Amino acid sequence: MILSNTRQSKCNICGGTQFELGPNDRKSSTGKPPRCKRCRSLERHRQLRQVYAQLPDSYLTGLEVLQLSPDIGVDPAWFSSYEVSVFQGDNSLDLEAIDRTDASYDLVI
Repeated sequence: MILSNTRQSKCNICGGTQFELGPNDRKSSTGKPPRCKRCRSLERHRQLRQVYAQLPDSYLTGLEVLQLSPDIGVDPAWFSSYEVSVFQGDNSLDLEAIDRTDASYDLVI
């Protein structure tokens, strides 16, 4: 079911203006449909994007990042290096014993 929500602002990731129910037909805590129809982002993706938007570009460009699962709210081009670990995927890291040298990352998402 796709709902157009005139109270919902534009998606800050793709600019979409139509939203639909989330997983398991979930609505947001305000009763609005939470998922952007265009890019499929949810509230958490757009909130994270909003946090990054507040940071100066110069801060992000020098960071080496490890992200623990894909997230549409993050643009890998923002960082000097960007690695994604997906549980049981091709690059699945054991979080209790990450196979990297100490201080390999500036930011873990």
